[in-house]
Parts: sequence; structure tokens; C-alpha cells
Amino acid sequence: MWDALAALAAAHDKKTVERLIEAVAVRVVREGRGGCALLKGPCSRTPRSRETSLMNAVLVRFFKVMLFAGALAVLGPALTFVVIMYMSPGAHLRSDLSQEEFVRTLSGALAVWFGVMFLVGFVSFVAGLPRKFTVRFDDREAFLARLDAAARSVRYRPRGGIGGRLVYRPPFYAMLAEKIVAAVGEREAEISAPQGLRRKLEKKLV
Repeated sequence: MWDALAALAAAHDKKTVERLIEAVAVRVVREGRGGCALLKGPCSRTPRSRETSLMNAVLVRFFKVMLFAGALAVLGPALTFVVIMYMSPGAHLRSDLSQEEFVRTLSGALAVWFGVMFLVGFVSFVAGLPRKFTVRFDDREAFLARLDAAARSVRYRPRGGIGGRLVYRPPFYAMLAEKIVAAVGEREAEISAPQGLRRKLEKKLV
């Protein structure tokens, strides 16, 4: 950057000065924090920041899915018990079934239920992880129109964005679905979308 400033001080041609000023400005923006929003194209992040961002996204999704699965695992037996008590208010244990046998049978059934719900939650966690892909284009405005149409075709709605970063939120009933995030540059876009939607979006965008 200091070399560019020295050249700027020695330059007398107007076009040369303008090019040097533009080069210095781009360099400062790229090196400064928060400068990515000022550039037309998406800035490349360091491998460490990418790994940290990816790990945070994975952890957030894991806890969200497992919390939802845990809530269902607790709510299921509770509702079943309420329904049984409502349908059979005077029900009692069989005379040939001891309380110890009942507790053991109930504990085994609950263990199987919680295991199944944990498995369902883990499969949902893996299947819904976001995947990134890159799309190249010639006309930026036409691509943005295709991107908006593709997101709406899978019932996602725009949530806003900053600069070239666009965010689309899932429908209200898809509580565990991840957002669609697109970092759009001048000639290409990096899109992050749930794994199940990746092929659908690629077909509509390419």
C-alpha cells in the first residue's frame, strides 16, 4: 500500500492518479474489518474463519434439532398417558401384573421411544445440513430474478440482506429447515442451501 501511495505522490497524469486511488481504496477495504460489504463481489475469508463459521452453524443446528426431538420425546408419552386416562378413567393394573414388572416394562418402552426419537433427530440433523455451491452468470439482474423465483418455488421468502448477501427464510411450518443464503458477486454467486433443496435450486439457476 505504501508503494502505491508513493507512486500516487509522483504521478501527474489524471487517469494514473485515479487508478492508483482506486487500487489503494480496494486494498484498504479488503484488509479492513467489515470491508466486504463495500465491495461489489463477495470477499474471500481465511480458512480459519470459514472453519469457525461452519462449526458454529453445525453446532447451532445440532442443538436446535436435538432440542426439538427431545421435546417431542417427552411430549409423546405425556399425551399418550393423558389419552389413556381420559379414555379409561377407571383403569387399573391387572391383578397378575406386579408393580415391579409394570415399571420395568414401562422403562423399556420409554427407552426404545427415546432411542427412536434420538435417531430421527440425528437423521434430520444430517439431512438438513446446508451445502454450498457456486453458480456463474453473465447478467447479474437476470440471475437475481432467477434466484428469487427459485427460492419462492420451494416456498422460501426473502428476508433481506446486506450488499450482495441475500437471505431467504423457510416457511413457518418448516421449523428445522435452514435458510438459503446467497453471496452474489458480479459474475458468480456462492449459495448455501439445505441439502435436499440443492439440486432443485441448481436446476433453476444454471
